[in-house]
This record gives sequence, C-alpha cells and structure tokens, in this order.
Amino acid sequence: NVEQILQLDCNATDFYHGNTFPTYLYYNPHDDKKRVKLVRDDANAVDVFDALTFEIVASNVSGVVDFDIPAKQARLLVLVPAGETIRKKGNTYEIDGQPIAYAYDDNL
Repeated sequence: NVEQILQLDCNATDFYHGNTFPTYLYYNPHDDKKRVKLVRDDANAVDVFDALTFEIVASNVSGVVDFDIPAKQARLLVLVPAGETIRKKGNTYEIDGQPIAYAYDDNL
C-alpha cells in the first residue's frame, strides 16, 4: 500500500523449506518511516516476529496487520501462531525446535 515498498515472499522460491512459517521481506527506500499494511487471507491469529531485530512487531493479529518500517531499513517478518513461545538456542530463534531466525556473532 506504499509506493516503492514491495512485499517479497521469502518462501516462494525456497523449494526445500518443507513446512515453514510465512516469511516476508520489506525494504523502505524513503527518507522517513512508512506505515505498511500486510493483508492476510488466513483468519488465524498470528504474532509478527521481525527476524532482523528479533522482536515481536504485532501480537495476536488477524486480517490486516499494520506495521512501521524505519527509513532506509528492512523488515523480515515471520508470521507465527499467536501465543507461541519463541526461544533462543545458541544463535537460533525457534518455536518447538523449528528455526525462525538466526543471529550471528559480529565478531566472527
């Protein structure tokens, strides 16, 4: 819904992903923060986890999800079932053993 901001489905070309959570990449090329709408066809409630900042962007949402993208930054959003516990094990964020994001040590 914002000019020049695309929603890219990260699972669309991942032929080996198996059963993963819906994951979308957004980039804001503008000089100011933009509010974007993620329109979901699924009526089930989700939590929206940003795999770049490792934070929940929205909790227990369904239908249309509004979120902000800071200027000149990206969001990598993973839609996980609402209320699930996200755990960090080593460098991996996961739900019930299924990875949803990876954190890398900057010193490597």
